[in-house]
Amino acid sequence: MSQSRVYLFIVAFAVVELSGCVTNGIRTNETAFSNSRDFEARFAAAKIKDKDAEIAKYIVTQARRIRTAAMPCVASMPLGSTQIFRFVADISPDGALSDIQTDQESPLTACFRRHISSLSLAPPPKVPFVFGARINMLAESGF
Repeated sequence: MSQSRVYLFIVAFAVVELSGCVTNGIRTNETAFSNSRDFEARFAAAKIKDKDAEIAKYIVTQARRIRTAAMPCVASMPLGSTQIFRFVADISPDGALSDIQTDQESPLTACFRRHISSLSLAPPPKVPFVFGARINMLAESGF
């Protein structure tokens, strides 16, 4: 009897100082697909490496929480399928996620945005805090 396994890999980045990056001129709590320059600017800025150990620890622990929240989306994938996408979100001082964007649109990325939008993370070590990540979702069978 074969088993099925699902995987969700997160390569996470964060930036703690980001100015002037807004969606259509305003900050929003809505989630959206975006291939705009705004997304690219926010994601590129999130790749800035901060050598602060507290921030590095925060990124790792919160990436795990995002992974757990998104697992129902991975579990709904057809076996043998893979999807890779990027996302970026602002994290408020109280840990709420807002302005969640993905770089592509699919039922899977919509599910991902929906599941993480209700997630409450730990308060970030510094504000403003922008979290960006490359997400690899994989559903395999035959193990």
